Amino acid sequence: MALIISGANKELVELYSGYDSAKVGAGLLQPDVYLTPSYSKKKVKTILLGTLAEISYGGAEYDRTPLILPFLVESQYNTLLAFNLHYVPYTIRRNILKVILDMNYARIKSNLPIIVDYHSVVKLVPQAQYIVRRYKQALVSLGSHGGSIPLSEWDKAIKGASKWQSHWKMVKEGKV
Repeated sequence: MALIISGANKELVELYSGYDSAKVGAGLLQPDVYLTPSYSKKKVKTILLGTLAEISYGGAEYDRTPLILPFLVESQYNTLLAFNLHYVPYTIRRNILKVILDMNYARIKSNLPIIVDYHSVVKLVPQAQYIVRRYKQALVSLGSHGGSIPLSEWDKAIKGASKWQSHWKMVKEGKV
């Protein structure tokens, strides 16, 4: 964990649980269409804001299984704003997460929700502006493992290569 968050001991990182959450899933489209309210609840899952999540996205044009860091719910549009970390290489992923965690060190220590300040992140890691996406909450699926990745496992989660890691350059050049 030393690569991403500096100054935090391992125990603090492993015990952190102060995330905000948002509802996602097919059950948000028309909850009254299901036969029973209990079955409707099965179709609605909870995603944690301010943490990494592996999701399946039904409305994807490119990356159908993104590694995202959701940071804002746009309730008027029923969408989540999130960084898709598959769109950048490992070094940029690490820099984005380091900036977010360094800005939230005191909040993590106090077990308060992580706040992602988009403008600060983009100022410090300019490539981040090209990987922000809107995800329709009803089209997000978390799968059986729950999707969210605990803070203590972020280092492992961002290490894998992605076939989309150069996508941010195409967005920057206006090709997509």
